[in-house]
Amino acid sequence: VLNFVSQLRQGVDTALFLNTALTTINETMPVTKNGLVEIGDKSLKMAQDLGTSAADVLSVAQIYANLNETVDNMLEKSKPTLYLSNASGLSGSEAADTIQASLIQFDLAEQEAMRVTDVFETVSANMKMEFGRGIQEITEGIQTSGSVAVEAGYDLERYTAMLGSVIEATRFDGSRVGNAYKMIFARLGGAKSDDVTAEDVSDTEKAYKTIGISLR
Repeated sequence: VLNFVSQLRQGVDTALFLNTALTTINETMPVTKNGLVEIGDKSLKMAQDLGTSAADVLSVAQIYANLNETVDNMLEKSKPTLYLSNASGLSGSEAADTIQASLIQFDLAEQEAMRVTDVFETVSANMKMEFGRGIQEITEGIQTSGSVAVEAGYDLERYTAMLGSVIEATRFDGSRVGNAYKMIFARLGGAKSDDVTAEDVSDTEKAYKTIGISLR
């Protein structure tokens, strides 16, 4: 009986959340009553396809709802975020922020959001650590140092692989590895000119050492 009551309460909570989510979407992206039914039906279908819940789909869909979006576009934009959230344990909002930040840092078009998710998942799948943790550490590293890596000439795929390799080998958190790379890139940027000093070399060596790499 207690189990039945618990399940009933969960069902009520889910129904209330779905109603709230649809109301929020309707406020930012006005649709007809039939349109709300369409969003609900398509969210259920997407949830089945992605192996998640309609509540999760609508939670993310709210992020992308605006006056300029159709229902299909809103849900399509939600997919990369849902994949990343499900794989990593990040909340929908955190996953969306991570993808958006990566697109900006690496100067990628909005349509390349799935590329970001695919790169993070592929690198993490090849790391000898828990899959979700690997993704979280990679995203921390990207958020900390992605824009500097771009300035140093690295694309998303190459830099993500570099982060993954060092995180896997050292077990350091992503932000620590990212900060070390920021210092390394800054120092190596100076080394491209003829005014590199012994202090520059020393600082670069120190940055490598913070992520477990000795240059001599």
